[in-house]
Formats: sequence, C-alpha cells, structure tokens
Amino acid sequence: MRPESNGLKILIIEDERLIAENIAINLEQLGYLPEWFSEDTDQLTKSVDPGNFDLAIVDIGLKGKKDGITIANEIRGCTNIPIIFLTSHQEEEMILKAAEAGPAAYLLKPYHISQLVASIQVAIRNYALTASTDSSGESDPQEEDQFIISDSIFIREKSRFIRVNYDKILWLEAKSNYTEIVTQNQKYLLSVTLKNLSQKINHISFIRIHRSHMINLDSITGFEGNTVFIGEKKFPVSQQYRENFFKKFNII
Repeated sequence: MRPESNGLKILIIEDERLIAENIAINLEQLGYLPEWFSEDTDQLTKSVDPGNFDLAIVDIGLKGKKDGITIANEIRGCTNIPIIFLTSHQEEEMILKAAEAGPAAYLLKPYHISQLVASIQVAIRNYALTASTDSSGESDPQEEDQFIISDSIFIREKSRFIRVNYDKILWLEAKSNYTEIVTQNQKYLLSVTLKNLSQKINHISFIRIHRSHMINLDSITGFEGNTVFIGEKKFPVSQQYRENFFKKFNII
C-alpha cells in the first residue's frame, strides 16, 4: 500500500555504477526516493516489481543482452509509469528507435541537476496528459504545479513532486483562487480554483456539495439533514447539489 504522500519513488537503471550513484544522490537531494540497479539489468523485471515505483530513469545504452529500450518495454508490460531515457549525444540512431517505446522525457549525459529537475517535470506532465481522464490534451499554465491522473494527483513542492492518492484525500476546499486539499495528516494549497480542479478530478469517489467544498464519499462518517460529517468537520450541502448528492445513498 502506498503512503499518503511522499517524494516520488524513482527506479534508476544504469550499468555504470558511479553514474547510477550520482543520480541517486541528486534525487535524494531533491527529496525523492531513488533505488538504483547497475548489475544484472537483464533480469531486472524478475527481481524488482516496477509497480512499486512512480517513475523510472533508464539508460538507453545498457551493455547487457538487453538495451534500455527493451528494459523499458518490459517495464511497460508490468506497469504504466513515466520513463525517462538517459542517453548521450552519440546515440542519435538509438534515440530514433527509442521514440517507439514512448518515453515521457529524455535526460542527456552529462547532465546538470537543473536538467534532472526539468526532465522529471516534463515526464510527469507528459504522463499526466496521456493518462488523464481529461481527453482534451490541453494544459492550463496555472496548473503546471499539479498534474492529475486516474488515481492520484502530482503536486509540486519547491523543486520536487509528491504524489497524493485519491483514496487518502478527505475533502477539497475553495480558498479564493486557490484550493486546499485535506488528507488525514496534511494539507496542500494549490494555485488553481476549486471549479477548475473539480472538473479535472473526474473520479467516482468525489462529489461537489457546495461552491466551497468537494468531498470524498468514502470519507463521510455521517449526515444529518443537509449537513455532512467527515469526523468532527461539518459540511453544508447546498440546494444546487442536494439532489445529485443524495442519489448516492440508499436511505432506509
């Protein structure tokens, strides 16, 4: 089971040990949780579950029986996570071949840590655009700090992204032009209106009950009249949303 939220867990596949260690150190400095592999990369998917990671960084030019493209395709066969291809300028032909594997971003060697930060942002953005339930494919500039997919939302905190799973969210509350996401242990303030965010979070567990509130139905602990309770917190259900809200319940 995933934690409520944390720095992304990143899988590094690089057969040059020093490079793998350096990437891991940089990722830790950024607040991510890296795990790297530089040996027996041919057997990677047999010894590691890629589904335990949020993102993978894969060297295209692995020197084993399987190159990075093959490994990336095997990861894709196990789980759908964004993949960043690590490459050098000398591998232009392989880059063309790599495009068929659908990487979310590239990172050129040697790299600067700012380029690593940028490649992760691009990878998450591209992944969210393809995985999002919003099929328009359009991106609102004010939403570059959060990216939404089918079961979670990626939120930027300084130079890193964290992943907050929908099942950990209790409610969302409008704060003028911002939205506050409330979980059991934390609060996150996003620079997007609740109206825009609620349109993007097209998930069966979430429902709008007021112009200021959207709640997770699975978090409701009770209701009385037109008031909903999540723990000790009370939420009014405004007339505009009552009919749709109470349809969700079979009241005996």
